[in-house]
Amino acid sequence: MIDPFRTFDQLREAYLRYLDSPFRLRYATLMGERRRLLDDDRQLYRMPLFEPIAPYESSGLTVRAAAAKLGVSSDVADFVETGLFPAGVELFQHQYEAWQASRRGDAVVVTTGTGSGKTECYLLPVFSYLIERSAEQPSPQVVPNHHRWWNHSREERISQRAHEPPARQAAVRALLLYPLNALIEDQLGRIRKACDGVRGRSWMDEHRNGNRLWYGRYVGITPVSGPKMVTNPNTGKRGANSVKRQELKDRLSTMEQEWARATQSAQSSGDPEILSYFQDPGGSEMWSRWD
Repeated sequence: MIDPFRTFDQLREAYLRYLDSPFRLRYATLMGERRRLLDDDRQLYRMPLFEPIAPYESSGLTVRAAAAKLGVSSDVADFVETGLFPAGVELFQHQYEAWQASRRGDAVVVTTGTGSGKTECYLLPVFSYLIERSAEQPSPQVVPNHHRWWNHSREERISQRAHEPPARQAAVRALLLYPLNALIEDQLGRIRKACDGVRGRSWMDEHRNGNRLWYGRYVGITPVSGPKMVTNPNTGKRGANSVKRQELKDRLSTMEQEWARATQSAQSSGDPEILSYFQDPGGSEMWSRWD
């Protein structure tokens, strides 16, 4: 915020104008008196209090320079600069030290103020590890027909990663834990821009043979609860859980429709930031618990 005082004045005036519009009076004198009564501390607003905070110590190193100093592959800086962290911006000293300690295998605890960039203290080490490991992965197979199975009448569900090469070992390679769901939203937007942004995907296509960094949010709203297979109590035979499969089909259809609307809105407004709030069905964000 470059000028907080000006911002406060603009917000104050906006609220006063709003009250003048729907509650307009015949006499300008009365409107002026009402505005005078409202335009005061403890009425419509409180006078702001500002706390100046000294800037955090800079490491003097950009992501690329820090990667070189730590002996990290230049691929890491190439990918990180596609959407996770801006190119040319210097890391804070605590961000660099957290990355350095993580490279040594040390446990890291970061206790700094709001706006100090704590997120980068764990995202940089995590993505550094993932990008370096991804160089070892074999190329994926061709995406199967009817990959978006919920748009077709066929009965079978197709796994989101059905085209993954058999040689790729299934594993959870990073786990991020949050105490509140609300804290996930901002971080999820950052991860979406990194993994599913246009530049990030292009880099993965060119340098990782089309592989993806798969990620997913596992919370209460993640579709769908319940097993994929159930036992028929009458016959004793196991079969697909048709009720839950239909529920998942509906949820995925809604997700696809929301993404289409978000894409249209981003294009018409010229604001691609909108897309970070929605899941791309063609991206690397996991569709469901079953996937």
